[in-house]
Amino acid sequence: MVAAAVIWPRGTSAQQPDRALVQQRLADSRRLSTAEVDQILDLVRQVSGGRPFHLTSDRGRFAVDIVIERDGHVRYIRDAAGNTFSEYTGRIARYCDGTVAAGEFVVEYRHGPEGWAVAARASSPTDLLRPIFDVLVGLKPMVDGGRTVDSAREFSTVWNAGLAPSGRTPDGGGGAARSTFILADPTISGLETLVVDPATLLPLRWEFTYRVPPGSATDRTTVIYRFDYDSALSVEPPSAGLTMPMCVEPGASISGR
Repeated sequence: MVAAAVIWPRGTSAQQPDRALVQQRLADSRRLSTAEVDQILDLVRQVSGGRPFHLTSDRGRFAVDIVIERDGHVRYIRDAAGNTFSEYTGRIARYCDGTVAAGEFVVEYRHGPEGWAVAARASSPTDLLRPIFDVLVGLKPMVDGGRTVDSAREFSTVWNAGLAPSGRTPDGGGGAARSTFILADPTISGLETLVVDPATLLPLRWEFTYRVPPGSATDRTTVIYRFDYDSALSVEPPSAGLTMPMCVEPGASISGR
């Protein structure tokens, strides 16, 4: 029997799918069609929107708190120490001379010896965690990867990714240990996987499997980030009576690092 192309009946709004049908389909081992994957991930975004979560690397060198919106767009990112906070406004970035920047208007808060300071920048494809956010917001076509050993469901996409010239691996971390994803490097390819919990419809993990530099002990390795939802977690911009920037100053960093 051929799997249905859609999960909820014709005439049902894609904005209000039958959640029970989606959960049932996720638990089914039959391969999901492209249409079903799109519908499921749309519901995953809606369910995840507005729910703060901790994002941590399995290698123990990276942790941030995040809020996304119901369309999967990242809204807030706060480092684990609470000293930096990024607000992705969803607006087009403009320089202070009136020209349009190639990116989204991002407000950056940083806490130092003299208190909070705030500045603005334009987002960039090399922003920290950009590969994960591009998957969440639906910018990359995903295919059904089947059920996992822990009874979750995985969705994958092939992605060409490179490492920083230093050869550091994309396992997160801060300062000198922080990684860089280079989207245009054709020499190293990887597989991105988003793992979803069929019961809650929330993302559980983002995994990136890639080839390592020649001479390593193995030819491939997998980096895993975990989503940990916390109902008591509050992620809001610092309230410090700051004068908010209205434009991006010339020379402002666009790397997000």
